[in-house]
Amino acid sequence: MSVIRNRSSQSYLRAVASSQHGSSYKDACLGLLRLTEGHRVVDLGCGPGVDLAALRAGVGASGEVIGVDLDHKALDSASQAHPWARLLHGDIAHVEDLPDSSVDRVKTDRVLQHVDDPYQVVAEIARLLAPGGRAVFCEPDWDTLILDVEPSISQRYRDFVTGSVIRNFAVGRQLARLSASSGMVVETVLAHTAVITDPREAATVLGLRRVSERAAQAGALTSQEAEVIADIESAQECCAAVSVVLTVAVQP
Repeated sequence: MSVIRNRSSQSYLRAVASSQHGSSYKDACLGLLRLTEGHRVVDLGCGPGVDLAALRAGVGASGEVIGVDLDHKALDSASQAHPWARLLHGDIAHVEDLPDSSVDRVKTDRVLQHVDDPYQVVAEIARLLAPGGRAVFCEPDWDTLILDVEPSISQRYRDFVTGSVIRNFAVGRQLARLSASSGMVVETVLAHTAVITDPREAATVLGLRRVSERAAQAGALTSQEAEVIADIESAQECCAAVSVVLTVAVQP
């Protein structure tokens, strides 16, 4: 159920993590996890491991950091960078190597937007968490995407993203309900809105050229309109925004 990533998408994940937008909401996620020395924390859909070091800093040498992903190449990259982490290959909706009530903290980061069934993953997290354990979900709501181009172009570009690019484009807003349905108690729901004014960062974080080319090929935009989106990268200024919803759920 995890997304299979190639080397270019691994580079994309690293670029997002190092961007101002990425570092800002990831810092908020870490704060909400409330990691302490000795915790056992799981990063579901860890990819190449861009967040593992921060988790390690939170749980200390006596804790354990576990990454789970279906992508062998991404796990190889994570292992090379973080040999101390326990890395598990498998479906994040069925983590067979971890028993019930065996971990203290779990997080997802822009992963549930891609899976077949987000509820299955949330239910699996509820199974994994020990009583009092916390899950933090960091998932976007792509209906909030805006670009400073002619409004009708921005709207049709967003419609293409939500209709054809992202499988679960509204999962951010759904996680409180899904968490409660799985038996967890929802503690916090926050919207972290990234307003990106650096054109290159906007192009990288939002994949503007790649997605606009797909939109043109699908007929959602004309080639000229797609170029308007792609040209944001070379503009002197820009304004783009999208919200990541941070949901905290606790296992009672």
